[in-house]
Amino acid sequence: ALASLETRLRRGVHDHARDRAHPHASLLVDATLPLLCAPAAKRIRARLVFTFAQLAGTVDADHAADERLDRIVECAKAVELIHAASLLHDDVVDEADMRRGLPSANARFGNAAAVLAGDHVLATAMQTLSFDPRMMNAAIDVVRQMSASAVAEIELRGRRAGDVDVDDATLEDVALGKTAALFGLCGRLAGWSSSADNDNDNDDDDDDDDARRFEAAGVALGLAFQIADDWHDIDDDRAAGMLTLPVRWDEIAHGSARERTAQFVRAKVDAARDALAVYPRASVDAMLDAFGGAVAAWL
Repeated sequence: ALASLETRLRRGVHDHARDRAHPHASLLVDATLPLLCAPAAKRIRARLVFTFAQLAGTVDADHAADERLDRIVECAKAVELIHAASLLHDDVVDEADMRRGLPSANARFGNAAAVLAGDHVLATAMQTLSFDPRMMNAAIDVVRQMSASAVAEIELRGRRAGDVDVDDATLEDVALGKTAALFGLCGRLAGWSSSADNDNDNDDDDDDDDARRFEAAGVALGLAFQIADDWHDIDDDRAAGMLTLPVRWDEIAHGSARERTAQFVRAKVDAARDALAVYPRASVDAMLDAFGGAVAAWL
């Protein structure tokens, strides 16, 4: 089922970017499509939406044309678009030349085109979710968090691990906004989409147990993912003057960053497991084992 959904997602992202663009905005499309449809794109966030939907019973191999599945695909498309927009903007900030094995948009077309392409993709993501105001508003809140964390990350450049106003909680908050908030949105969107009636007038998401549980699990997995990625990039981050949790742990504990990163990841995966305790244990274990295996490759 996931393989066919991946095909639909890739086609949908490509067609949406092409068909929704202004007739004279070919540069925006040219700057966007190589990133969105690059073979190296892992679609981790989209796959997370699909996996949560499977836990909720929304997605299975026998319901490829189900209306709820169509909503799930749109949600997966939206989170991939939000992620792609953040990459386009990040590459400008970081002056990156490559992305997903290809020249970055800013390297090919310049910073202005890359920023505008990111804006275009972000607007397209919001338009994708316009069928449900709850979803669109939740996505807007997450983009705010991502933007604030990007600014915080810039402000932390050049700081030292021993600075009194920088602690583990500060750096975990950056990782939360940078990555985990969007992972949490994957869960919330999947939970809302599992509702058969899709009642857009109900704004009380406290009553939506699937959305709440999936969001909590998504945030935990997003934190695990980001900190494992930071460990993988520890040498590059240190050279660039970036302060992450693994960099801090390495500086203050003299080389124990790998062990502390592994402990952090295990704790967050366990937190996700706790959040999903009401769902079939075998399905949850399969999901988390696959996630843990992917992250473990960095450790």
